[in-house]
Amino acid sequence: MTLSRLWLSDNLPPNSESRVIGVLFKALRRNTSLKFLISYADPAQGHVGTIYQATNWTYTGLSQATPLYDLGDGQARHSRSVSHTHGTHSLRHFANHGMDVKLVPQSQKHRYLYFLDTDWRDRLRAPVLPYPKELEEEHGDH
Repeated sequence: MTLSRLWLSDNLPPNSESRVIGVLFKALRRNTSLKFLISYADPAQGHVGTIYQATNWTYTGLSQATPLYDLGDGQARHSRSVSHTHGTHSLRHFANHGMDVKLVPQSQKHRYLYFLDTDWRDRLRAPVLPYPKELEEEHGDH
């Protein structure tokens, strides 16, 4: 399962994100048979996955940059959504049916895994890498 969005108000107490994620983990372990979660942090938005690092997720590097699909209406869709709706995401298929579909490039994202069932950690085939760090702002003093 993919954790795709997390937002909490800055007005909440410190570490609220970690507490919410902890409650989520506990509920998922108790109420599902899920073995792990995956989530992404978008460097193009200035994110490195600070909350994933703070809650001990496993970092496995950058994802492949998978394009989104614009079916001519300006809305970018994931290939799975396009396939679910149209039965395919083949550009050739759409061209053969008179649809001008454009690919919308995406950037690579930092990929994190969290093992709800720690026995599954041994099944991981991707390398475990050190956490990426935020770029420090230039202060002008070298």
